[in-house]
Amino acid sequence: MNHELEPHFKNEEMNFLPRLADGVHDSLIRRTLKDHEQLRALALAAKQGDQHAMQTFGDLLAEHVRFEERELFPALEQNM
Repeated sequence: MNHELEPHFKNEEMNFLPRLADGVHDSLIRRTLKDHEQLRALALAAKQGDQHAMQTFGDLLAEHVRFEERELFPALEQNM
C-alpha cells in the first residue's frame, strides 16, 4: 500500500482529478476519492489483522481498477 498504491492515489488526487473539476465530471471525482478513502481504511484494518478487510480490499481494488480503465482514464484523456 505505502510503496505503490498510496503514491498512485496521491498522483491521481493532486494531478489528475483537478483536470476533471469542470462540473461535468464531479461523479468521477467523488467515486475516485471515495474508493481511495475506503481502500486506505481497509488496508489499515487488514494490517491490524482483520481478515475480512483483506478480502474486501482485494474486491474493491479490482473494481476500482476497472472503474479507472473504463471511466476515469478515458475522461482524463478527453480533457488532456
